This record gives sequence, C-alpha cells and structure tokens, in this order.
Amino acid sequence: MNEKEVSELRRRFRQDRSNITHIRGCYVNEAKEIVSEFDQSLGLMQQEECEKFLALLKRTLSGTLEKNLLDISFTTQQVEDSEEH
Repeated sequence: MNEKEVSELRRRFRQDRSNITHIRGCYVNEAKEIVSEFDQSLGLMQQEECEKFLALLKRTLSGTLEKNLLDISFTTQQVEDSEEH
C-alpha cells in the first residue's frame, strides 16, 4: 500500500461516499478483558454521530507508512479459507 492508496481510503470515510453499513467495537480494560461491545448501524445513527465515527476511522489512517501503518499482504484464497471471514 502506498500513500496514494491510503489517501483514497481516507477520502472514502465520508457519509455520502462510504459503503460501511455497521460499526462494531469493544471497550477493553487494563486487564485486557472486554468490558462492553457494540454493533451500530450507520444508517440508523444521527448524522452528527455518524460523522464522529467516520472521523475516528480517518484518524486511524493518519500515521506514516512502515512506522504506524503496516502493510500486511495476504491472498484472496487466504481470506476465503479463513474462519474469521
């Protein structure tokens, strides 16, 4: 992944351009235990709340390549065969 591709991803984190339908997450305490989980639909959120979530997603891609953003390569077959996906 290069800087141009990261910039394209960041530009897509807008309510009118995004194809993200759900936001899932969890809160973890200092003992690495899950305290609570959430699963919210972007379509059911108010616009202000939706924009806050998408702004947070943009910030996750604000690091520098090879320092804060790591490129992890995998094949399509690995994703298809994985139990996670």
